[in-house]
Amino acid sequence: MKARRLVALALLLLAGCVSASEGDRDKERPKAEERTKKYCLAAARARGLHVEKVGRIAKVSAKRYEAQLHLEPTKEHPDKSVRVLCRYDDENRSAQLD
Repeated sequence: MKARRLVALALLLLAGCVSASEGDRDKERPKAEERTKKYCLAAARARGLHVEKVGRIAKVSAKRYEAQLHLEPTKEHPDKSVRVLCRYDDENRSAQLD
């Protein structure tokens, strides 16, 4: 009987530890999304692109994000909206435009 209570208490403590670590990851996500935006904008500017706004940012895997960049219309095509996909690697802090 005592062993069962001890096992139940141990499981309860472990469950609390697991949920706490998940919460820490959720707190980190907004910071990673801000870094995604920052690095993607810098990559676009380095290519001479003018970004009108950053669209949705999606988490693809543990340390990878994708952001849609909406570019400003050009003189040649003032009525066309162009979108570029930016892939950000939070582990290496690098962005690639597709």
